[in-house]
Amino acid sequence: MRKLKIIQILPSLNTGGVERGVLDFNKYLVAKGHQSYVISNGGRQVKNLIDEGGEHIHMQISNKSLLTLLQAKKLADVINEISPDIVHIRSRVPAWVLQLSKLFIKNPRPLIFSTFHGLYSTPFYSRIMASFDHIIAISKTVEKYVLDNYPEHLKFAPRLIYRGSDEAYFSKNYRPQDAYIDNFFDQFPKLTNKKILTFPGRLSSWKGQESFIKLISELPEEFAGLIVGPYQNAKKKYFEKFKNAHSELSLG
Repeated sequence: MRKLKIIQILPSLNTGGVERGVLDFNKYLVAKGHQSYVISNGGRQVKNLIDEGGEHIHMQISNKSLLTLLQAKKLADVINEISPDIVHIRSRVPAWVLQLSKLFIKNPRPLIFSTFHGLYSTPFYSRIMASFDHIIAISKTVEKYVLDNYPEHLKFAPRLIYRGSDEAYFSKNYRPQDAYIDNFFDQFPKLTNKKILTFPGRLSSWKGQESFIKLISELPEEFAGLIVGPYQNAKKKYFEKFKNAHSELSLG
């Protein structure tokens, strides 16, 4: 089997489903003997990526600003130097940088894949994700959404590849240590003896936390809701608004 060079591009390597998928794919590529590169603005997961055999290239491609497009020539230089077989784009801002970098990428150009990780909005800003060589949809819902909203931009129908998980890492048999459990209930005493429904995910106005809270409010008092996940600095105002609107909840 021919060994491939594959570049994945995303805004940053912190916490989230996209980041988890990048790390898992990096681990798989290295195990199969391929060369794995990741371009991002860095983050807490960079060390894990490198420890598992990947190479990280730092580039400021995370800000939703026209100035970020100035990274296009730098990105093209990296692609020309590595000469990858595939570039896999996983977010909209880097996708626009990559699109502009095509002006400077030497032939033969790599195949470009993009993954729709969710139901992106349909304005001009988002349709870039549907304009590359091959499109991946992570669920049937996303696949239908892409076909319904971006048909004129697709070169081929999207390929359905379900998101998986590492069962060794996300084990259903996992149980935290007793000291952790005791500390948790010391920190959140209102959850003691409750049936806890957990909503994992980065805090965002479109991820469903508001609907989750409405659901919890309609359940008997024996149930409690727990929202687990980070919020970006750009979402700090939303976090404060969210926290104030639901002050009866313990949000951390």
